[in-house]
Amino acid sequence: MSMNYKKLPVVLVILLVGFLLSISPLYAGTIFQNFNNNSYSTNYFFLQTSQALGAPSVAVTNNRLELTVPISPVELAAAGLGNLPNHRLVGDYDIQVDFDLLTWPSPNGLNAGIVTQLYELTRMNNNDWPAQNAYSVFFWAEQVQGQPGVYHLVTPADNSGKLRLNRTGNTISGYYWHNNAWKPIASYTDSQYGAPIDFSIGGYVGNRSIGSTVNVVFDNLKVTNASFIGNSIPPFMNLLLD
Repeated sequence: MSMNYKKLPVVLVILLVGFLLSISPLYAGTIFQNFNNNSYSTNYFFLQTSQALGAPSVAVTNNRLELTVPISPVELAAAGLGNLPNHRLVGDYDIQVDFDLLTWPSPNGLNAGIVTQLYELTRMNNNDWPAQNAYSVFFWAEQVQGQPGVYHLVTPADNSGKLRLNRTGNTISGYYWHNNAWKPIASYTDSQYGAPIDFSIGGYVGNRSIGSTVNVVFDNLKVTNASFIGNSIPPFMNLLLD
């Protein structure tokens, strides 16, 4: 005999929902996006873009994620593939993504890669960092709000490759792919780095001295040990509440 869940007492349903949400996040596992068929998972991500004239744009095309900066961009404007608001990363995780700098003039003013509000791992070429070259990998983290933060620059002469960002506890570590192996850049530890975090695959425009279109593409996004904190009830619970 099947059980009619819709007749469960409301109090029991509320307790069951609270218990399930307390013991696990909304999702835990590995998410892989290869953008085949020019698509991506709208369950977890959305395209961050601006309608402002001169702002960078992002689109899923040619089975990859393509970031484009116009000739005269809006400074500090950004675009990318970001997590939905109710899918912030919690706990330990590992993000990897392939990139290809299709059109990369110097200095183009773009930071492109894995970006969060507290730290980033990007390919960079702008006027604000004299120690860089045209193919710098930039690993940066905020320590005190409004202050420069900590950073490391490495300068592999590669216009394509992979980036990797790892978080374990309150420690974040950056890597880049070179000579068929992951090369560590640096690790930073701070209590704020362990907090739930939003991230995007894309970039933003800073200081630049030339006017030229820039194009960067991303592919094979992999988020391992992804745990998302959710603010919604698991879908099957809606049946209980009808």
